[in-house]
Parts: sequence; C-alpha cells; structure tokens
Amino acid sequence: MPEDTDVFHVLTEEPPAPEFIATPHFLYQVKTDGTIQLEKKKKRRKQSS
Repeated sequence: MPEDTDVFHVLTEEPPAPEFIATPHFLYQVKTDGTIQLEKKKKRRKQSS
C-alpha cells in the first residue's frame, strides 16, 4: 500500500510525475494531484502440493 511519503514525493517533484508502487498482489498509481488509484490486481499463484 502506498505510504504518505510516496504521495509527498509525487507532489513535490518538478516537473510533476506520477509514480507506480507494486506490491505482491496489487499495482497502485500515485497521481500528480495526490490521489491513489488501484491500477491492477495481480493473480495469485496456486501452490503445488
């Protein structure tokens, strides 16, 4: 999950640029207006027995 510091980094960057944050199951985008959007939900792999 994106943190406050991720949003701060996007808002203070010159020129403004969105940032993507990947976790094991999700891909988020922090937009230049400070909003966070879920871009993709990754599929979980089945574990073999």
